Amino acid sequence: SHAAIEQFNQRSETSVHCSPPSMALVRAAEHALTINATQGDELRDQLAQRVRYFRTRLAELALSAEGGWFPVQTLRLEPVHTAGEVHAHLHDAGIETVLQRDRNGSGPRVSFILTARQRRSEIDRALAVLAQALKVEAVPEKLEHG
Repeated sequence: SHAAIEQFNQRSETSVHCSPPSMALVRAAEHALTINATQGDELRDQLAQRVRYFRTRLAELALSAEGGWFPVQTLRLEPVHTAGEVHAHLHDAGIETVLQRDRNGSGPRVSFILTARQRRSEIDRALAVLAQALKVEAVPEKLEHG
């Protein structure tokens, strides 16, 4: 409501402690909105396909990840495998993952961040390197279909 906005404006310290957005940030936001309007549905569909493909291929290695259909997929690793070693192995092969602290305090975890631009062959390669790091039998790579 108008009253709630007015109350927020009077009590908020945001304008005291924040700078206005830069012109570059404004232009980037405008560009993102344009892309969303013209290609957003297609890009979201491609991203969902990549996440589905990643999770399917991961399951073929008898592995799984947390994240559902969100593009950040966090591996569920057995205690035998240290996340730091897996992350380093992937990094050495040119595959960037995110090493993060577990919210439950059980140690670090490895996350993949998927994008609509990634090709299935790139996902296949990442999972082949992951299989090598974990010493599990890799499933043969599939032919690229997008």
